[in-house]
Amino acid sequence: MDENQQILKDQFGKLPQILRDFVSKGNWSGLVSDIAKKFNFAEEKCASFENEVLFVLIGLEPKNDFAENIRRELGVVGGKKAKGG
Repeated sequence: MDENQQILKDQFGKLPQILRDFVSKGNWSGLVSDIAKKFNFAEEKCASFENEVLFVLIGLEPKNDFAENIRRELGVVGGKKAKGG
């Protein structure tokens, strides 16, 4: 297990059971995928989008940083996807 996987595992273990169940069932992942498709994110950007959502869900990233992280990771500018992404 690499360091990033260990960090995720450790953080996941700190979550309340109800949140662990929610994340484990993966229903949120399908919703995130639907959103990515709706906004025509390139396939490689879909994984970044899902990761950013997961990081907020498990508390690795503050929810207040989500918008900026999406802008940076997905090339979204001013609420719209940048060209070529």
